[in-house]
Formats: sequence, C-alpha cells, structure tokens
Amino acid sequence: MPRDAVSITIPGKPIAKGRPRMGRNGRVYTPERTRGAEESLQWALREGCPVPLEGPLEMEVTFSFRYPKSWPKAKREAVEEGTHPWYNRRPDLDNLLKLLTDAGNGVLWKDDTQVVAVDATKEYSIEDSTFVVVRVLGGTP
Repeated sequence: MPRDAVSITIPGKPIAKGRPRMGRNGRVYTPERTRGAEESLQWALREGCPVPLEGPLEMEVTFSFRYPKSWPKAKREAVEEGTHPWYNRRPDLDNLLKLLTDAGNGVLWKDDTQVVAVDATKEYSIEDSTFVVVRVLGGTP
C-alpha cells in the first residue's frame, strides 16, 4: 500500500549545495563537503522513507538554525516563543533546497522532477535541524 505523506526530522546544521569545481585536468567535480552532506542526508531520508514515493509530490521544508550564543536574553526568548523566527543569512534557501532534492533522488522519490510544489523557510531555532514533509498529490492542479 503506497503512503500519502512522509515526515522526517534531520538533526544537524543544514548545509547548502556547493558549486561544482574544476580540477587541474579540466574535469568538473563536486566538492567533498557537498558529497559528504548529501550522503548523510540520504541516510537520514532512507530511515524515514524506505521506499521512494510515486507521482507528483509537494514538499514542505523548514531549515532551522541555532541562534547565536551571544544574543541577549530577550532575543533568545523571542526565538523560543517563535516571534523572531526568520534566518536571513547565508546559506541561500535555493542552495539548501538543491542539496535536499538531490539527496532525495532514489530515496524519497525516483527523481526530483516529481516535486511540483515547494514551501520552504529558514528560521532561527533552539537547535539546528531540517524538517521535511513530502505529500503525494492526486488529480490535476
């Protein structure tokens, strides 16, 4: 029986997809940090979804970044209450999504072309994490 939705929480600081690099021999390669992050994401996603979802998919993602320890008490309390949530610093949201969608290939879905709708946010939080909800869409838009 196919599942309609998958919800996964991935602990750890969200990492963005790095740009491809060119080696001395003229070949293009993926930076080591990006490869490592993608592999660890795949392991976490595989635990949450052992079989890839089929059909058009909607993805809801929240990238959470721990607030700085140097923040004053009032600002920390605002984050804990949810009144100061937006994380408007690097990494870029689109690069965070790119790493996540590429890591989901063959794990959450057969190919990331299945993802037709995305709702993504970056926010300050008590802990670093990534929260992903993927839903199977039915019918026509």
